[in-house]
Amino acid sequence: MITDVDGGIALTVHVQAGAKRTAAIGFHGDALKLAVAAAPREGNANEAVVALVANVFGVHARQVEIASGGTSRRKRLLILDLGALDAMAILQAKFPAK
Repeated sequence: MITDVDGGIALTVHVQAGAKRTAAIGFHGDALKLAVAAAPREGNANEAVVALVANVFGVHARQVEIASGGTSRRKRLLILDLGALDAMAILQAKFPAK
C-alpha cells in the first residue's frame, strides 16, 4: 500500500467516484479506499482524489500526483516530502485496528 520512493512515498488507492460524500473510508485489500462525490468525468474525480489525499496526510495538493491509473478505480499516487513511517502512523491514527 505504501512504499518509499525518491522524495516521498507511493500510495495505492481504490476510488469510488460519484459517492454521496467525499471521505477516506478505510482499507480495500492492499489499498486505501476513498469515496469522492465528484463524477469520473473530465478529471473531476482525480482532482477530488488529490485534494482528499492531501487533506488526509496534511500536505499541500501540489505535493500529490497521480502516477498511474488515471482512468481506473485503482490508482498509484506519489506524495512528495512524506516518509512511509509517517504515512502509516497517520493511517493508523485515522483507522485504528479493531
